[in-house]
Amino acid sequence: MMIVKAEQYVYALLQQSILKAKPISSNGIQSLALLKSVPKSFPNNKKIMRLCSKLWDELFTLREKGDWDLFHSVTKAARQKYIDNTDIQVLLYRSDMCISTFYNDNRRDAVESFDQATHLISSTSMPGWHLARLLPLKVELFTRSKQFDEASSLLKEAHQAMSTLDNCLSTGAVYFFEANYLGAILRCTQNGTRSFSIRERAKTCFLTAIKHYEQEKIFKIKSFLNQVYLFLALFVLGVDVKQIEYMYVNTVSNEDISLAEFYLNLFENSCWDESTNWSRMLFYIARSEQHKQRQNLQRSLDYLHDALKCAVKGNYLKQREFIQCNITLAEKSIVEKQRLHAITQREQTVNEILANLEESSSDSC
Repeated sequence: MMIVKAEQYVYALLQQSILKAKPISSNGIQSLALLKSVPKSFPNNKKIMRLCSKLWDELFTLREKGDWDLFHSVTKAARQKYIDNTDIQVLLYRSDMCISTFYNDNRRDAVESFDQATHLISSTSMPGWHLARLLPLKVELFTRSKQFDEASSLLKEAHQAMSTLDNCLSTGAVYFFEANYLGAILRCTQNGTRSFSIRERAKTCFLTAIKHYEQEKIFKIKSFLNQVYLFLALFVLGVDVKQIEYMYVNTVSNEDISLAEFYLNLFENSCWDESTNWSRMLFYIARSEQHKQRQNLQRSLDYLHDALKCAVKGNYLKQREFIQCNITLAEKSIVEKQRLHAITQREQTVNEILANLEESSSDSC
């Protein structure tokens, strides 16, 4: 029933081009009463923004590289040094929430970090900015647990929170997590027409997120853009980047293959040197899918072997299983293609021999 309601919500969203959220149950999102009272303001403290920028960039880079000892040391030192700075404290709680959500899959700790951040948010110098960054993470939590009604309600809150901000990393994050939410809905949707509409809406959200990220003026955002390029490419090629499985079996359109190729080229040409082992693995998986859709099976297989090296290096067990399965399928497809090619060549040779016999017989007469 919950999935049906979520599908209806998305369909209304697509038809009306607005976020039409459902009421929140009493035991759903208790903290929203506090959030609704938070004033929406522009980030107006340049010194604080620069400090937040540098700290977040450092923490993001360390966790992407997997340097957890240094990451935790920097987090602990920053929490002690800036104990009276609520902006930094909220940022650190958001960082904790990211770790619990994306790396540890620990919903309880993520919710606790969210609650701690929202408790302080009204005393920060830029509450609207913090709110726009926190709410999408809560959307992600609800999406992962398939609480789609709650996620849809929070999406409305997130769009309201970002309404007073210029296009930036914060506003882009709202669209990015909305795209992830729609992707989760898509996996539960069997209706062909709705599936197409949801895919198109999610693709638009990814592209809008990229546009907003590119207009960020303070943060070093290349690392964030890396991820969105790869998420978008994998999405339009039909691969669920979170579950590392196929979302649907429909043939990917030439338009979507070209779109994926464009952003994969952009990643390879402008982001490669700063990319992590994880990002490169996703890149290789996407490249493999791109070439598979183009029937370039050998190149697809080559990229899968590159992806497997990254998965082994990073000890990504689920991804390794997905890649190895696809390597087996690719090898079988190549053998079958070679077999069919050999049959075709043999038939052509037979036809040529028979044609030559007829020509020879005609000449002898």
